[in-house]
Amino acid sequence: MTYVVPEFFRRENMKEPTEQEKELDKKIDEAIRKYQEHFPEDNGLMTEAWSLPPKEWPDIIERCITENKTMWELFGEEYDPEADY
Repeated sequence: MTYVVPEFFRRENMKEPTEQEKELDKKIDEAIRKYQEHFPEDNGLMTEAWSLPPKEWPDIIERCITENKTMWELFGEEYDPEADY
């Protein structure tokens, strides 16, 4: 069986992130680190499946810390350890 890798997934076709994208990544990483320090009992902060634009993540994570609410509590959802998030 042969797999075809789409052109946009090929290393040689990857574009270098812009300075703005790099800066946003740093802000997100720092916000996640602070969240994990503030909520060590939370099993990690999943951002991959969020439907929110990445530029909103640092502010939302900061809001969690400020209001002392986990992401689940902030969005009013119950965490289900059996679910495949």
